[in-house]
Amino acid sequence: MARIKIKFPDKFVYSTKMTVRFGDLAGGVHLGNHILVSYLNEAMFGLLRENGFPKIKVEGRAMIVADIAVVYKSESFHMDVLRIDIAVGEFHKYGCELLFNITNENTGKKTAEAKMGMVFFDYETKKLSRVPAKFKAIFG
Repeated sequence: MARIKIKFPDKFVYSTKMTVRFGDLAGGVHLGNHILVSYLNEAMFGLLRENGFPKIKVEGRAMIVADIAVVYKSESFHMDVLRIDIAVGEFHKYGCELLFNITNENTGKKTAEAKMGMVFFDYETKKLSRVPAKFKAIFG
């Protein structure tokens, strides 16, 4: 089976921490995969807020997830503190990649790596939109 490989650039542009709650556990055992994806979304919103985009919109264009890939590396349990570092990867005409490195601060082990393909979308015209200049200036 082919494995997803995520190559990180040298620089991360945002970092946040999240504590695994009891309700985040799958079957009461370890962090659920669907919860990890919600952590990634929360971290992405933090990145946008910190850079002046509080409503997930950049110059009137929504930033939406086109695809996502997660590579799980180790388990995380109740009360583990996860550090999520984000890098901005390759740009294309309508968006870019967001790359996530998730580390368990309690154990020092990597929990997961993830990649989101992001696109900009104009909800008025219902069409993809080019990467806004302000976003590209900050992260490009």
